[in-house]
Amino acid sequence: MNYTIRTSRTKKRGFTLTEIAIVLGIVGLILGAIWVAAAAVYNNLRTAHANTEVLQIAQAVRALYATSNMIGAGAAADQTPALITAGVTPKDLGTVAPLINPWPNGNTAVWSNAVGDGFEIIMTGVPQSACINLLVSVGGATADPGLYDATAIASAAPAAGDAAASGPRIAGVTPVLAAAAIANSMGGCTNPLNKVRLGFSLKS
Repeated sequence: MNYTIRTSRTKKRGFTLTEIAIVLGIVGLILGAIWVAAAAVYNNLRTAHANTEVLQIAQAVRALYATSNMIGAGAAADQTPALITAGVTPKDLGTVAPLINPWPNGNTAVWSNAVGDGFEIIMTGVPQSACINLLVSVGGATADPGLYDATAIASAAPAAGDAAASGPRIAGVTPVLAAAAIANSMGGCTNPLNKVRLGFSLKS
């Protein structure tokens, strides 16, 4: 008995250009989504870090004032060099004026107000989304009871002394800001880079 063995050859087929393009498109979308999410998380971390630094500076200035009465009445003045010398500014902001902040090319300065009952922390070079988030985080429900100013104005990437050029906006301490005032001040976050002013009374 003769058996005939038949073999069938399976035809091996590769990917078409269309299939490869679809796969690459999907991979690109996934990588893009990851990139956007990572950028948002990184921006939130920077904002949280800036919020912490603002509160550290405010507490340090008050503690220094309580022991040395360093900030007194008179013309508004840049207190940043004196605070650095006193060793009360966060070390990660640098050791020379103007101090840096968590955003590239951003500066931080601390000014006393003209009346001598408060001071303003001025951050420049703050990106638009971070500007809004910073105002919300500093002036939100758990705001420092001595916060009297939280505003933002459009500002290009700052040069050295940008914060010093304008000084504090408010002469004296007023009642703590309402949520409506914070919401209104967000309207100043209109440029890719902005200047944020945060005013605190010397006595919380």
